[in-house]
Parts: sequence; C-alpha cells; structure tokens
Amino acid sequence: MQNNKKTCYYEILGIDKKATDEEIKKAYKKQALKYHPDKNTEEDSKLIFQQISEAYETLIDPNERSWYDSHRDQILKGTYGEPMSKEEQEQNTYGFNIWPYFSSSCYEGFEASQEKNFYSIYSEVFEKIKNEEWNAYEYTDDPEVESQKYFKPEPFGNSQSSKKEVIEFYKWWSNFFSYKSFSWCDEYNINEAPNRWERRQMEKINKKERFQEKKKYIKTIKELVEFVRRRDPRWKKIEDERQIEEDRKKEEIRLKQEVEKKRKQEKLKQLEEQLTKKQKQLAKMSKKDQVSRAAQLDEEFRIYKEQQLKFQQEQEQLQQIANLEKEKEEEEEEEQEYTDFICELCNKGFKNNETLEKHNNSNSHKNKKKKIQKKLNQQNNIETNQFDNDGYSEGSSLQISQQQQEKDEQEEQNIKNDFKNDIQITDYWNQNTQENNDQQNNEDVEKEEWKEKVIVEKEEVDEWNSMKGLTKKQQNKLTHMQVLKQKEQEKQQKELEKLQRKKEQQKLKKQGKQGEQQQQQEEEENQNNNFESNQFKDQQDQEKDQLQINNDDKQNQLQQKQEEDEWYSIKVQPKPQKVDKKKKK
Repeated sequence: MQNNKKTCYYEILGIDKKATDEEIKKAYKKQALKYHPDKNTEEDSKLIFQQISEAYETLIDPNERSWYDSHRDQILKGTYGEPMSKEEQEQNTYGFNIWPYFSSSCYEGFEASQEKNFYSIYSEVFEKIKNEEWNAYEYTDDPEVESQKYFKPEPFGNSQSSKKEVIEFYKWWSNFFSYKSFSWCDEYNINEAPNRWERRQMEKINKKERFQEKKKYIKTIKELVEFVRRRDPRWKKIEDERQIEEDRKKEEIRLKQEVEKKRKQEKLKQLEEQLTKKQKQLAKMSKKDQVSRAAQLDEEFRIYKEQQLKFQQEQEQLQQIANLEKEKEEEEEEEQEYTDFICELCNKGFKNNETLEKHNNSNSHKNKKKKIQKKLNQQNNIETNQFDNDGYSEGSSLQISQQQQEKDEQEEQNIKNDFKNDIQITDYWNQNTQENNDQQNNEDVEKEEWKEKVIVEKEEVDEWNSMKGLTKKQQNKLTHMQVLKQKEQEKQQKELEKLQRKKEQQKLKKQGKQGEQQQQQEEEENQNNNFESNQFKDQQDQEKDQLQINNDDKQNQLQQKQEEDEWYSIKVQPKPQKVDKKKKK
C-alpha cells in the first residue's frame, strides 16, 4: 500500500463490496494489528493505519457506505463524471475539484506545526465555496436571489476557536443555500427557438435541469460539512462535554430520588408509631365525653332544623310570586281572538285545549269563579217578587218575563260551571294527595341524611381528638389516608349500584310484556276520555242553539202580543155622535 496513491476502501481492508458488518470488523482488526505504529516501525505505517481507520469508519456506517458506493469513481479519480468535460463542469459548479476533500488523505494531521493540517486545508475549501457564492450573489440578475438576506457565512477557524464559533459554523453550513444560477446546465439555447411555444417548452426543460443540478450541488456541500464534522476534534470535544453534563445531571436526579425515598420511608414509620399511640389513647377515653358530644350534636340539629324551615318558607313565597308573574305573561300571550276553546267566565279564547286547562288551573280564574259563586248565592237568598200590586200593568208584565228569562239562562250556566268544577276539584284533590306523599318522602329522606351527618361528625370528633398532638404535616398525612378510604368506599358503592341496576334490568325484561298490556289499556282509556270530552262539547253546542231558538220564539211572541193590543185598542174606540141642528136652535 502506498500512501500517496488513492485506493478503494474495500481494497484497503481486503474485502468484497457485498461484505457484511462482521466481515468488515474482522478485516479492520486484522489490518490494524498488522500496520499499527506501535508494532510496525516502518515509515509509512502511520499513514497506512490512518487510511485503514478512515475506511473502517466510512464502511461501518450504512449512510456513508451508500454515499461512498454511489460516488466511489469520482472520489478515486478526483472527477464527477464526464457529461461535458468534467473539468469545465466542476469549474462552473464548484470552482475547483471538491472530491479529493472527501478523503482524509488530503491533510497530514491536526497539529498546527504541520503545513497541510486539518484546519488549514478545510478553511481554504470553505473559503473557496464562500467566494464562489459571493460572486454569484453579487452579479446575479434573479429577483428571488436579490430579495433574500445578505450572504454572511461563518469561517472554519482553527484549533484555538471557541465553542460558540464552532457551533455557529456547523449551524450555518448545515443549512447551506446556493445563489448560483446553473445556467451552464441548459440543454437548449432559447434564442434558437422558432416560435414562442417551443421557447416556453425549452425554458421549462432548462429550468428543470437547473433545479436538479442545484439540488445535487447543495447536497454535496452538506455532505462535505457532515464529513468534516465527524472528524473535527473540536466537535468531538463538544460532544464529550455534552455527554458528561447529561450523565452528571442524570446522576444528580438519581441521588435526589434516593434521598427523597429514604426521607418518605422514615416519615411513614414515624406516622405509624404516632397512630398506634393515639389509638391506645382513644381506647381509654371516658364515656362522659361521648355523651356530652351527643347532646351538643342534638342542639345543633334543632338549630339547623329551625333555620331550614325559615329558608323553605321564604323560598315558597318567592316561588308563588314568580308563578303569578309567569301566569300573567302566559295569559297576555294567549289573549287573542280564538273561538275554538273559550273560557266563559273570563271571556277569553285560546289556541288549544292545553292552554285552556292551564288557564283553568291559574289563580286568576279560580278567584273569579269564587266571586261569581258568592254573588249567585246572595241572589238566591233575596226574594224575587218585590213589585207592588197597584203598580202592576202590561209594561210590568213584560219586564217580569224578561227577568225570568235571564234567571233561567243563569241557572243553566251555573249547572255547566258546577259540572266543570267537579272535574277540576277531582284533579285538584289528586294533586294535593301526590304533594302530601312527596312531602312525607322528603321528610323521611332528610331524617336519614341527618342521621348520616351525626355519625360522620362523631367520627370527625374522634379524629380531631386523635390529631391534637400531631404536627401539621402529620395531620395532612392522616387526611390523605382518610381520603383514600373514602375513595375505596365510593368504589364499593358504585359496584353495588351496578349490581342493583342489573337486577332491575332483568326484572324489567320479565315485566316487559305486562308493560305493553298496560300501555294498550292506557291508550284505550285516553281514547274513551277524548270521546266523552267531544260528546260534552257537542251537548254544550246543542244547548246553546236551543237557548237561542227559545229566545227568538219568546221575542216573536211578545211582538205579536204588542201588535194585537194596538190593533184592539184602535178597533174598540167609540164613534162620534151626530148633533141635530134643530135641537140646538
């Protein structure tokens, strides 16, 4: 092996191109033992060992190996293919031959005393790339390039560069962007186009070629930056420091966790000891203290019950006021000219039967009904015959007949209202019975809740007596344990509720057939009720029609009597007597 001649990495290690990772490792160990400077005293052994290590680092990494396989010929020859004479293409694209710098043979070492050291070689390379990009940026006519930020690349530096400078360099160059136009990659000359259509097609093809070449160029520059970073001792030092710092932080966190764990274990032991002591003290507690606490709880219950009653009374008053306001608003909305559903007492029409029922259940309707009933009772007690016999005449007989007719109409209307009142009274009685049952159930529930509260308060008193001698932290610990117990109890209650629901569902499945029969019976009852209500309405309409007919007949009879009386009075008048003139003389 000669150090000045570029050789393939596979030939250096003596392996095939399809070799596996294990074969590469075995070949590297064999060549390293043979050419290691400590064992081999030849002059070229150091350079040969450097090439062996470089070949191993490249081929053991799958990404670098794939890139090396695709560019192996260009690296060995120092060219990048020959599409248009390689020298011209590289001169236009890179400005120099970039491929030799993808090998560690381009530099001799990392010491500053060496002429071709790592820092001097790659600082020249990146300076050349910067100058090429600067010329493209300065003399370009592309508006997209001119609109971008000013071109300020970071320098490569040397072995004495600071940590910040090294990080900024690799940060900028890993996001590299080219300002070159790549016009030398055009396939067609636009000036030779015979017409506009062909010229546009040529421009599209040329633009596509430029884009592809520019993409390749940027990719190669970024790969060069990555190649240099893997071999830069400054970057390795930064990575080592970062790894040491991460390990140190992890170790600190681990130690803190261990200390905290020990501290918690000690606290738990102390709390357990204190709890055992308090339990022994509670067992010795006298019965007198328990009796006095029970009496105190009874007095508190009495005060609580009085306050609750006051609050309920105030709330009921507010509810009544709100209901009255709501009824007024509903009546104002419903007071329109509807003739299908009418309230005869209030002289109001409604849209449907539901609104009429709401109106009948309202307080305003009930109050008006009571007033009318009082008046009717007073009129029934008063004597109807208050006329003098001397003043009786034909005109008074007409007035009496009209009054009698009005009384008959009022009696018929009272009968109808009484029928309606009977229906409303039954509904009201059913509602009151339901409300009384609900109140009794609520009182039973309140008693049970109060008993549970008394038991809980007794437990809290016992806990308070047990926690008197504890510190705040210990008390917090006890409360935390109590919360956990409560959560367990809630879980058990939920499980019991689930079991009860399952049993109820099974019962409902069995009772499903019975429920269907009940629904059918209810539907039949509703149909019968609707039929009866319709019959009642028809009867009302028929009665109204008959009343109108009777009134018309009575009026016609009165008119006939008046006409007959007038005719009779005219017919019965005495004739004038004739006077003899002779007798007068």
